[in-house]
Amino acid sequence: MSYVRQQPDRKLLKTSPMKRLFLKPALVMAPKPLLNASTADSNPAIIEKLTNDLTLEDEKGPDINTQLAGLVRKLLRKAKPNETKLNELKKQYISPSNCQGLSETRVNSNIWNNLGETARSNDLKLQKVEKYLMKGTTAVVTVTDSVIRDESNSSKEDNIGKLVDAVILLANEVK
Repeated sequence: MSYVRQQPDRKLLKTSPMKRLFLKPALVMAPKPLLNASTADSNPAIIEKLTNDLTLEDEKGPDINTQLAGLVRKLLRKAKPNETKLNELKKQYISPSNCQGLSETRVNSNIWNNLGETARSNDLKLQKVEKYLMKGTTAVVTVTDSVIRDESNSSKEDNIGKLVDAVILLANEVK
């Protein structure tokens, strides 16, 4: 790589010779790399790899049932289920007793009382999101458990219904 000496800054030339003695030499005469066409185009593979790595398009999987795709699109982007339906679904899915990870987080009242208004407001918003996330996950775990147990009374329609409930609960806080 070849270098060219850069001309000193005119402001530096106007400073006293004594001050220039204490300046870093790099500030006075910094070498500047020369770029030419052969250097700039010598690594197109690296640029291509970086471009591919930074692709902003999401990868897409295979198509799903058209009606299901429409329902999910509607739940995620357009309609919000009414509160009565959501409350019924939340009551329907109670976390299993041996799965403490699916229970709602409880806040220590002493800590809660010492929080400021902004912190409480933000925490309440997160609690609401967490509640729907836990209920939706509980619905998925319930279906998974019934498939594992291979319950004869667990029908395919019942499992699909529970999974759609899970989608409704999980999608509620996405919008």
